[in-house]
Order: sequence, then structure tokens, then C-alpha cells
Amino acid sequence: MDTGETWGIYGQNGLAHGAIHGNVSASRSVFSGAGTDYYLYGGAILPINVSGTYTPAGSMSGDIGGVNPGTFKADFDSNYLRPASVSDVAGSWIFRAASAGGITNTPVTISSTGQVSSNQAGCTQTGTVRPHRSGKNVFDVSLSYSGPNCLFDQRTLAGVGVLSVGARRTLTVAVLLPDGTDGFLATASK
Repeated sequence: MDTGETWGIYGQNGLAHGAIHGNVSASRSVFSGAGTDYYLYGGAILPINVSGTYTPAGSMSGDIGGVNPGTFKADFDSNYLRPASVSDVAGSWIFRAASAGGITNTPVTISSTGQVSSNQAGCTQTGTVRPHRSGKNVFDVSLSYSGPNCLFDQRTLAGVGVLSVGARRTLTVAVLLPDGTDGFLATASK
């Protein structure tokens, strides 16, 4: 993002395995930074560092250091250039959310003003989805929970959302607790 804050989702064969969050600096086609890897299977939360090279509006590749070192490659997605608009995400969605606590399917409504609401089986979710100030396809997301069946009862998580537009619209959201000790990754398509 425009602040150096970085979010990423990784997986294999079309399935998300985890997310990363951290801060990265970049200059002259080289980047480096540090953050946290949230591995969904097994609930591992691990510190990482990243470094590599990139081509603006092209691709990036690099190395991940930490407990589980490796390499990665990512290609630029032109959906990023679309300005975020609440009207594009307003409506009813069924999110498939994954966290260290498991996987759930949750119906969520986003109003035309970006208000988020959901009430399912003793868990109420409220919050907001707002376009990030960058003017790119990034939403700032804040979600609060209350109820005896909420994994995050009486807590608020914050993060980002992105909308991919193709044959279907897919909204992907990654949010964390303020201390970064837990969070979830969710996707919904329509």
C-alpha cells in the first residue's frame, strides 16, 4: 500500500494457506521488509523477512526468511488500478472465513454507505468497509464482534479488502486483532 504496509495471501492449487502482514520499503526495483506469517493450517504465527526485486506494474520475486524459508513470485493484477468504490461491494455476500480457530461460512451485508452487518447463531458482526485513501482497489475494513458464539467476542479487527472483477466479483478480506495475535482471511464471490 502507499504507506509501506504490506498484505499478502499465499496458497497452492487455488486454496489459500495463509496471509502475511508487515512493512516493506522499495527503491530502484528492489524491496525488503519484515512482518508476520499467519499460517492457517495449524495456527502458526511466525516472524518473517522478505527481500527481492520487482518491475512496476509487472511482477515481483524474492526470498522469505524465517522459520520456513522459501521463495515466491507474484504477477501484477490490473484490478489494483480500479478505484475502490463501496457501490461495487454493497449487497449480500456469503464469506468463507478461515482462521486458526477454523473455517466458517458467514452471510454478511454491506450497505451502500459501507456499513457491515451480520447476525448468525449468537454472533453479531458490525463494521465498515471504506475505500483506502490511495485511490486504488483497496478497502479499509474494520469489524467488531459480540455474542457468546463469536470467536472474537467483544473485539475489533482491522485490515484490508480487495475486489477482483472478472466473470465473477470476488471480495477478499484480511483482518487482524490490534496486537496481531490472531485474525482471519475471508473470501466471497458473486
